[in-house]
Amino acid sequence: MERQQKINELKKATFENNGEHKSVQNNLVSNEIYRSWQRSFDSGILVNDVFDDRPHNEIDNILDKNRSMINLADNEMSKLYQLIKGTDNMVLLSDNDGVILNQIGDPVFVERAAKILLMPGAKWSEADKGTNAIGTAIKADKAITIHGGEHYLNSNGFLTCSSVPIHNPYGDILGVLDITGDYRNGNKHTLALLNMSVEHIENEMFSHNFHQDVIVELYHVADNQSWFEKTIMVFDFSGMLIAANKIARRLFSINKSTFNHKKFEDIFDAKIGALIEHIILSSNHPYKLKSHNGVEYYAKAKTSYARLRSFASCPRANKIAAVKITQNTPIRFKDIDLGDPIMAGNIGKVKKIFAHDIPIL
Repeated sequence: MERQQKINELKKATFENNGEHKSVQNNLVSNEIYRSWQRSFDSGILVNDVFDDRPHNEIDNILDKNRSMINLADNEMSKLYQLIKGTDNMVLLSDNDGVILNQIGDPVFVERAAKILLMPGAKWSEADKGTNAIGTAIKADKAITIHGGEHYLNSNGFLTCSSVPIHNPYGDILGVLDITGDYRNGNKHTLALLNMSVEHIENEMFSHNFHQDVIVELYHVADNQSWFEKTIMVFDFSGMLIAANKIARRLFSINKSTFNHKKFEDIFDAKIGALIEHIILSSNHPYKLKSHNGVEYYAKAKTSYARLRSFASCPRANKIAAVKITQNTPIRFKDIDLGDPIMAGNIGKVKKIFAHDIPIL
């Protein structure tokens, strides 16, 4: 409590109600939060302001625009709430402008939060509501916790809020997943829970958006990496990189300019054809890959049977990686049916569902 009082005194000394901004020595809050306070002040917001704006008048259009993310996040929000239920908390989802799209929480706390317009349809960007976890996470493009008096507005000082941005497969911010509660009940594990949920949401986007391409999941050979910690990259059938999740972007120094300009063989000591052959053979074993910096990975890849019809194979499986890939020649099952009864059985199964666009792993 003493720290919260000192923080409030710091804000009062720094941002007077008359709009005069004073520079004072600060050792109570991080530089990141202090800079956010300054941005809030520069936006014309005063620490004692009280807002009574109504929910966004375009909320129906905003909900429709974000329907895919809302659906993907729904299950994760429910699971998170089950972990925090009965502790004066709520789970919130916002779009990339800070407009709250959905919420689930303890009824008494939800009602209390509504009094400061923390509810669906309200906009919680940093420029609209000052320093807050949703708005500041969007502004800084990083996970963040804002505790008690660290909120710029004094009216929000009873909250502790943790937020993690949700990114699309190209690295753009789609929205924010947030847990907000009474500042007296803060939990140091909240950000870790949110990070896990956001990773699940982001990874689900790949299966939904790229079933016509080759989705590759990598696992580091040496790290005994958890199968839940997925490094995901997407390539088209020519081997061009078209998307990657945040772990892959960090691991391989990928940015937006990299997409559609870097190929599979620019990253690994192999060509995409060998990996596609691995999918055709329906092997249950991970495929071993080595990056150009010498790191070994196990890879699992998937695409759709229907999409494989545009992939041309050579007469023998052990030469397929050397063949130039085209999208005009249908796959020839006879070229990979070399007499093995298991392979013949797999080919028979493929033929039965070949006309259906079903992803395979």
